[in-house]
Amino acid sequence: MDSKDAWNSQELFSSPEIRSAEDFQRFTLPGLQSLLLQGQTVAGRSTWAYAYYSLPDGVAPSGGWPAVVLFHGGGGTAFAKYVQHWNRWGYAAIAFDHYGKLPETDKLQAERAALPESWLAAEGLDSFPQDWQKGWNQQASQEYGKWVRHAVALCLKAHSFLRIQTQINPEKIGMIGVSWGGVLGAIAAALDPRLKFAVLNYGCGFNDLAGPDLGFHKYAREWWEPKHFLPQCQVPLLWINGTNDLSFAPSSWSRSVSAAPSSDAAALVPALEHSHGAFAFPWAKRYADSFCSGGTAVPKLGSSSLNGEVISAPILRPGRGILRAELEYTLDSGPTPQRRWQAIPAEFDRESVRAVIPSGTVACYLNVYDDAEQGGWNWPASSDYITRDPNGY
Repeated sequence: MDSKDAWNSQELFSSPEIRSAEDFQRFTLPGLQSLLLQGQTVAGRSTWAYAYYSLPDGVAPSGGWPAVVLFHGGGGTAFAKYVQHWNRWGYAAIAFDHYGKLPETDKLQAERAALPESWLAAEGLDSFPQDWQKGWNQQASQEYGKWVRHAVALCLKAHSFLRIQTQINPEKIGMIGVSWGGVLGAIAAALDPRLKFAVLNYGCGFNDLAGPDLGFHKYAREWWEPKHFLPQCQVPLLWINGTNDLSFAPSSWSRSVSAAPSSDAAALVPALEHSHGAFAFPWAKRYADSFCSGGTAVPKLGSSSLNGEVISAPILRPGRGILRAELEYTLDSGPTPQRRWQAIPAEFDRESVRAVIPSGTVACYLNVYDDAEQGGWNWPASSDYITRDPNGY
C-alpha cells in the first residue's frame, strides 16, 4: 500500500458518531465519560474504540477549555488517569484504545478482551498481531499496516470529537503521543493541520538509521514509516527523547526533528526513562500552555555546526532566559541504549552556545536550560545529534 492511499480524507475529518459504553459498566469511572468512539469504516462497516473523556472542574474560560488528545504507546490503552491528570492541569482530554481492546489496565495488552465491534473484528483478526512472537514477515507487515490505518484515523476522529464540544475551544487542541503514540502521532500530525500543537514523546521516524538491536529498526521499510510523512507536517512539534532509549536511537530521532519543517522544539534528555508516564511530563504541559494560555515558550536551539573540534549552535529562542548550558557526549560505540553519556559545561551568550568536543567523542550534542528541575528531570532545549560512529548510530 502507498502512504497516500491509506486513508479516506473525507471520512478522516468528519465528525465521528459517539455511542454509550453502558454495556461495559465495570470500566465506568466517577467523573469521566466512558464512550465508544467511531473509527474508520471497513467495507462500509463502522468500527468503534473505547475512550475516556472529561472536562476540568469549574467554569470554562472565555472561548472554551483547551484540550488534548492522548495517543497511547505499546501495551497501553485508554488511560483514565492521564485524562484526569490533564484535567487537573486545566485541559479537557480524551484517551482512546487504538488496539481495539477494552481498558483492562490490570492485564497485559495481549490478554485484554477485544471490543466486539472494533477494527480487529472488521478486519477479520482474532487479536492484535504480536510481531515479537512470530517474527517480522509479510503477514505481520500487512496486519500492522491495518492497525496503523485505524490507530491514526482514531486520533483524528478523537480530535474531531473535541472540536464539536461546546465547552472546548477548537483552536486550542493539541495531541500528546507516547512511544508508538509518538510514531503514529507523527503521522497524525502530518495529516491533520487543524491541531494547534503536538508533543511526540520518544517516537520518531528514520528507524533505518538506528542499530539493528533496536526494535523499531525492522519497521524502517514499511509504507507507514513516519519519514514519509514528516516533510509535509505543518503542526508545531515538540520532540522529547532520552539518550539511551531502548526503542528510538538519537540518530533517528534527530533526523526526524530535522525532517519536519514545523519542528518547534526538541529535548534529548540524558538517561530519560521510557514509560507511559510521559503523558505527564511537565515539559509537555509547558509547551501546551505556550499555545493555549499565554505561557512562556520552551527554549529552542538551531542546527549545530563544527569548526575544528568546537561545536556551536544558535539560540533561536531563549525561553525564560538561558541559565546554563552543557555539551552532552559519549566515548562509547556500539548499541546506543548501552552507551555512557557524560556532560561538561558549555559557554553561552545571548546569541549562541558552544563547547570544545573532548578527544575520542563518538557522539555529542548541546543542551541549554532555562528552568530548574521539574518532575525529577532537567528539561533542555537540544541541538541536533552529531555522530562520529562509522555505523552512523
